Amino acid sequence: ARKGNQGIQEARKGNQGIQEARKGNQGIQEARKGNQGIQEARKGNQGIQEARKKEGDNMREEYDIKSLNPRKNPYIKRLKQQITINIDKDTIEYFKNQSTAAGIPYQTLINLYLKDCAQNKRALQITWQ
Repeated sequence: ARKGNQGIQEARKGNQGIQEARKGNQGIQEARKGNQGIQEARKGNQGIQEARKKEGDNMREEYDIKSLNPRKNPYIKRLKQQITINIDKDTIEYFKNQSTAAGIPYQTLINLYLKDCAQNKRALQITWQ
């Protein structure tokens, strides 16, 4: 009877091995499907490249920049410079409240105010007490 039980246990182990092999085969099949997807994507990319060639895509590998008639940036005078500045809390609150009413960011509002002062050459009138 013991030999019979051992045989049954060995058969069960054999069945477990078969089930594990089937799981392995499923993993292999899923990997193959993934590879097929990659191959299909590559075919799609090749199709796009061929379509571009047929349409006369004028994109070159390299360009000669000097022959493109380079010119200076026309907006160079309008570029902004980032700075760090310490401003009193009440002054910031004032501009934040004004910006909410005007519907523009407070930093833009401060910049517009300072720009107006510079353009109109407003002189500071400070009296010390």
